[in-house]
Amino acid sequence: MVSLIILASLMPSFILLIGAILILFMNDRINRKLLSSFIILLAFIMNTMLLGFYIGYGLIEREFYLNLTSGTFIISEIILLLGLIVNLFSKEEIVNIVNENLFDGIILIILLGMIGTTISSNLLVIVSWFILVIVLIGIIFYFGDYPKEFRLLKNYFLGVGISIILLFSASYLIYLEFGTLILTEIKLLEMSGINNVIISLLLLFGIGIPCGLFPFSIYHLKNYYHDSSYTNLFLFSIFSYVNIFVLIRVLNIFTFNLIFNGLFLMVISGIGLIISLIYVLTELFTSLDGDTFSIKKLFGFSISADFNMFLLFASFLVFLGPLEMTNSYMNILIFYLLMVISIKALIFYTFFPIMRETHDDNLKLLGQFQEKYKSFGNILLIAALILSLPLSILSFIAFPSIFSTEGIIEMSLYSLLSFLIIVLYIIYLSITLIFISITRVQIYFSDKPRYIERESVKNISANHYLPIIIIFIIIGLLNIMFLLGNNIFYLIFKSFLIIID
Repeated sequence: MVSLIILASLMPSFILLIGAILILFMNDRINRKLLSSFIILLAFIMNTMLLGFYIGYGLIEREFYLNLTSGTFIISEIILLLGLIVNLFSKEEIVNIVNENLFDGIILIILLGMIGTTISSNLLVIVSWFILVIVLIGIIFYFGDYPKEFRLLKNYFLGVGISIILLFSASYLIYLEFGTLILTEIKLLEMSGINNVIISLLLLFGIGIPCGLFPFSIYHLKNYYHDSSYTNLFLFSIFSYVNIFVLIRVLNIFTFNLIFNGLFLMVISGIGLIISLIYVLTELFTSLDGDTFSIKKLFGFSISADFNMFLLFASFLVFLGPLEMTNSYMNILIFYLLMVISIKALIFYTFFPIMRETHDDNLKLLGQFQEKYKSFGNILLIAALILSLPLSILSFIAFPSIFSTEGIIEMSLYSLLSFLIIVLYIIYLSITLIFISITRVQIYFSDKPRYIERESVKNISANHYLPIIIIFIIIGLLNIMFLLGNNIFYLIFKSFLIIID
């Protein structure tokens, strides 16, 4: 019976794998794009059914080195839903390129790989899927309307190489220490402090470097952001957010029980956040980075800022005292992350008209989109309001209540650290809103556009508004679930994060 449940639970992954193989051998573009969308949709529907089944019956399956929980299927749901939007961008943007069938197949394999990083409890399997994804994300960069030199991503692949070395080194040390690489087994075992620190740092940098963690920060990602297609950029952003879930699960085992690890994570993510925000400001207001004023770079830098901001919040877990306080904090963190993912997906989708209209992404060249795409400009404004009002209200009320010294060890150092985190969050939120505001004004209201229009531009149809409606529904459901209380997000993701009360 158990094996049948597990086999059914793997069906979304099997669907993606079989679909990728089929698409690799299809030459007819229209049928291939339709099949690709159908495959992702079918996997999404199957995953939704499994999610309801696991939540309804409270199932947790950990046979065959798998980690099948309700939290796992929610992450898969995010990957597949956003994967549909990636496929929509691909259908409209990537047209008549060499080996386009290979490009479409790689997209499905990347989605499968991201699910693979969340569905396994074997660290070596997680690392292997992770490496496959970061390599393929680099390879898919070179598909597009014009040829790109390999040197554009030489620093990216250097970072990939360092990540591979660090992750395999961590896996080797973990196996020497415990004789196993199964995370659920490691969680129950004791580890020496020195080994804990070394392994935590190896895993932190190994997983974090491809997403903009200091010291590599985002220097190796600038070319990827700027010269990537919108399709690839959105795929990379999904990977970055999924990577947060993977990293938090790993760090929950090795990092959040040592204050030194928490302090180190706080410093590293804090520096990474500041650097990301500086790059946003530099791109918005100066010509220091190539005079590009690129929407893609701005969005990419903001994704790196999101990644570091969440890790900065998560680093405070080591300082919390009572178990109830830790559970409440984790509940807020997960809700916050899901909201940021939804809002950033909404913001990115407002770039859809720009992608259809022109190859240019320089803010200084764009303008007058209000005439044809007024609704997309309004959606961008609403996304900013959601980010600045409900989410910031939550952050300024909920996070400070957790950070108060009543809930943690009463020492002035911790009060200072909590204050610094809140200050950095205010700066992060302010710069993010500046980026959104200037982008909206420039794209929709600038009266002297100089962009080159694409040939045979098609009108936006009613179907193109469906992703927006779905994202708004998701944002509404997330808020309703949070307001219901009882730490619902913590309870859903508790087993996925391998938290033992």
